Amino acid sequence: MKLRGDQLKTFRKNKGLSQKQLAQGICTQATISLIEKNNKVPGMTILAQLCARLGISLAQILVDENQVLTDVFTTIDRLILQKQYDAATDQLNNIGIKQLQSRYDKQRYYYFLGMLQLEQNKDYDEALFNFELVLQQFPVADDDIYQIMTTIAVGTAWFYKDDSNQAKKIC
Repeated sequence: MKLRGDQLKTFRKNKGLSQKQLAQGICTQATISLIEKNNKVPGMTILAQLCARLGISLAQILVDENQVLTDVFTTIDRLILQKQYDAATDQLNNIGIKQLQSRYDKQRYYYFLGMLQLEQNKDYDEALFNFELVLQQFPVADDDIYQIMTTIAVGTAWFYKDDSNQAKKIC
């Protein structure tokens, strides 16, 4: 979860409260300042009290970082389907490697990187390398859609390389 300090500041100003007034009896004015600059995430007790004072819910100032990443991957998928490879590459390049916290995030990242190398750059060897990362580095689950899509993409890459024997082995 990520705290939206800028949102907290907006709600505070809309209520006509100073940082000191919002903090009174809950925390210090300095804590409010740090929260609003996104430099400090207080404990949930303090955050809940601040939200109560502002008459807002926690959901209004907290963002699920995984949802943000999911939205980016959804955009990349749409752009690739629309053959807007440059825009998809820009979106993918904006993802910091530290944002990839889960196995699933890493799978999606390397799958889309491989797809862009396959479709945009026609760099089949690099695409195969990234697809192999998805297939080899992450535990396989029967219902893992990225494992399935990557397997199909590997077959496609071998087909593009005019190696139908390898393509047949995969698919």
